[in-house]
Amino acid sequence: MLILHVRNMMRRKGDDFILYQIGILLLIWLTTGCTIGLKIIYYDKRFSEESFNKYLSKANLNPEDEFYFNFVFGSKLTFLSICTLLGLITLFADILGTVKSIKK
Repeated sequence: MLILHVRNMMRRKGDDFILYQIGILLLIWLTTGCTIGLKIIYYDKRFSEESFNKYLSKANLNPEDEFYFNFVFGSKLTFLSICTLLGLITLFADILGTVKSIKK
């Protein structure tokens, strides 16, 4: 009983609310990244062998960079996990890519 009383005295009132906000932020961040990753892979069909060859020919990568390119785009699961971790950055990149393709 004494341990619970000391723990409650040490806890500030705003700590729970901040953790709740961080949890909601992470949920939104990861959900957005996963959704955009799935959109890129299955809806936009940008995850194909033809598109990889086009990207590789435009980039003129050296062998070390080509290794990283093949690692990221080697499997759908790896690409989806990277998109999920990047979260809202993938959303902004997708929006900018769409705007640039409309302007062309």
